Parts: sequence; C-alpha cells; structure tokens
Amino acid sequence: MLRIFSCAFLLSACSGQGGVPAFAVPHGSLSTSPDAVEGYAVWEFFSKRWRRKRADKHHVCAEVHEVAGTAVELDSSCAGCSFMYSLDVLALESDCTTDRSDYGIPAGFAFGDVPRSLANDDPQPGVSYGWYVSWEGEDWEPMGFAVPENDNVSDWGDDSRWELNSAWVWDLR
Repeated sequence: MLRIFSCAFLLSACSGQGGVPAFAVPHGSLSTSPDAVEGYAVWEFFSKRWRRKRADKHHVCAEVHEVAGTAVELDSSCAGCSFMYSLDVLALESDCTTDRSDYGIPAGFAFGDVPRSLANDDPQPGVSYGWYVSWEGEDWEPMGFAVPENDNVSDWGDDSRWELNSAWVWDLR
C-alpha cells in the first residue's frame, strides 16, 4: 500500500496530456557492484482522479533520470543502513510540458533494513532491502524497497539488478 506524503516543492512539476499533476510516484532500477550503483530513477505524475482507482489513464507525464552512485562511508544519520552512495543524477527524458529537472533530485541513496514503519508493506520480506534517499542537505528518509529483479540474487553488491519500489505517493495538491 502506498502512503501519501505532502511535498509542495513538486507542485508545478509538469502538466501534459492528462491534466495538472496531483500525485507523484518515484521508482527505478539499479545495477549494483561492491563499490557502485547505476541505473535509472523515474518520477511518474498523475492527475487528481488517479487517487480513487489508480488507473493508468490518469497518467499525466513522467521524467526519467540516469543515476550513478559511488559507495561512501556509512554514517549514523541513516539508522539501519548497510550501503550508502553519493549520487550523480542526469535528466534523460521527459514528456512533461514543463522542464522540472531541478526538483526532487536525490543527493544520495542508501539501502539496509526495511524500516519498521514500512514493514507491513514489504513486498518480499526477508529478501527486500529498505531504500532510503537523502536530498541535498537533508536527513535520510525511508523511500520504499529495493527488491531483486530476478531469482539469482544472493546479496546486495554481487553484480545484481534491483527494482526500486516506492512506499509513498507524493500529494502535490
């Protein structure tokens, strides 16, 4: 179940074929190695009608970002985190009518224990990692889950691919 998270700075993210964005959902995919991550992160935007049935027809637009991260030393600011990365993020593609490549760009990703507040929503208990994000100058926030994209994954950092699933929906209204 996705949770609602108010985020006023995304209010004017983009508008397109589906109307004015009212909700945003981040997700992505990463390849991991012992000292780095790389992949993409996506922000999808939906009109206010999406909240009731979450139907794809209420999709407004999306922005895709390339993500490359280098492992950094763990610090105590992210309780339960086992892996931390400083990120470089590059806007790749968007069908939003307003360029908003400057919003919601994370400074870092971290992965570790699924936070207690999200445990009931864990899609693969015992397999998933918690996905945390740090925005520039901000504390680490639990974002959702990193789940293996195939059954051959044994552990984080073993040259595997992970899907990033958000536990949150940003309410832009």
